[in-house]
Amino acid sequence: MKKFFAVILAALMLAFATACANGSQNSTGTSGSLFAESKTKMFSSMQEYVDYPNTQKSIEEMKKMTLENIYELNCFAEDNAFVFEFKYKNQIPDSKMEVVKNALSKNPEDMNAILAPFMKELVEYVDVENPVIIKRYSNSDGSLITEARFDKSILENTEQETTAPSSAVDI
Repeated sequence: MKKFFAVILAALMLAFATACANGSQNSTGTSGSLFAESKTKMFSSMQEYVDYPNTQKSIEEMKKMTLENIYELNCFAEDNAFVFEFKYKNQIPDSKMEVVKNALSKNPEDMNAILAPFMKELVEYVDVENPVIIKRYSNSDGSLITEARFDKSILENTEQETTAPSSAVDI
């Protein structure tokens, strides 16, 4: 399940990066330079980012890649957060809930490397002081199963992982 989610997020991030790069071209055709010089963000809120036509197109493409028979994917803004909500189509019974929660909650820090490029895009293009990415799983009745929240610290964690010497050992 994690590998599948990782593949979907990787595809989504590529689509969002392309959408943002295309949307940020100035009249001379140089990508991103206008924003780098002026420090002006392309979007004033997370909701504006989600509503952007290229973002909506990317979300629709990602929905096509999900396991439609298992869950429905919804992406939306929630205050300063971009939410990936996976809502199960069939109700998970209470008797199996603990097993499902444990499986879905296992090692959320593994998502740092996958979500870091997406967070970088949010930081660069959305005028939100502390953007958050939420990965949420909900039951078919809408009740929360589990969620993981990722803030800008995933950028630092990922940077440390890529700059650490190869002999470094996690303790």
